[in-house]
Amino acid sequence: DEGLQKPPSIPKASYRNTPRLGLILGGGGARAFSHTGVLKALEEERIPVHAIVGLEWGALMAGLFAKEGSVHSLEWQLYKLDEDSLPQKGFLARAFSTSSISSMESYFNTSFGKARVENSKIKFSCPTVSLQNGSVSWLTRGSTKIAMQSCIAFPPIFGGDSNRAAAPYPVEAAAQWLRRQGAQVVVFVDVLSEGDIWRSSDLPKDASSRLLWWAIRDHYQQKINGVDEVLRVNASSIGMSDFEKRKTAVQLGNQSGKALTQKLMRNYQF
Repeated sequence: DEGLQKPPSIPKASYRNTPRLGLILGGGGARAFSHTGVLKALEEERIPVHAIVGLEWGALMAGLFAKEGSVHSLEWQLYKLDEDSLPQKGFLARAFSTSSISSMESYFNTSFGKARVENSKIKFSCPTVSLQNGSVSWLTRGSTKIAMQSCIAFPPIFGGDSNRAAAPYPVEAAAQWLRRQGAQVVVFVDVLSEGDIWRSSDLPKDASSRLLWWAIRDHYQQKINGVDEVLRVNASSIGMSDFEKRKTAVQLGNQSGKALTQKLMRNYQF
């Protein structure tokens, strides 16, 4: 597991009087761990996050960060993920198979406990879609661990255990939600668009999942109303099922995040 150790704590930030930043953390399976590195780069430059949205696995990074507003806490909780909680390489070795989101129940209980979305230190939401009628709901209240189950589960990594699944695609609606929370600058972090989505080691068995994610990536690459900046993290060395490479993903995100911080300071007076 890449010799993961508890990350060092960054000194308490002393933030300047800056514009209010809203972040959208896009989906991408294991690639979404890169979001942690982006958040770390922002914290290192004392750039505060006003509100945050997570799509698919981006919801886990957003939810853990928003809970305490701390990248150190987020990293520590991510590194506590064990093999029993994550999708197993055993069934992913030659072809992607679907697991159950219930495998992460113990981890959600440990990481979020009785936490509620509306009590997050950073304003947070994640979208979930009804499998009956396709309507998208934005979770802004209620148990955070239950929100995670609905906002992360998406094929081919996880099947829906109920009538709801993650909604990785409503980026424009995410930007609108962030604006309603008072965000003045909105950044979409895309970890999906660089390089191929699938490799032979994690290719889904069903063609529908492959096509679905290609369509999501195409959507991510379009101009999105309400988004001021798009950061495309090159996480192409990480397959969507490479959950054991989360330390590498964080490093890749941090490298890209440093470029983002410079742009925010230069163009938006952060």
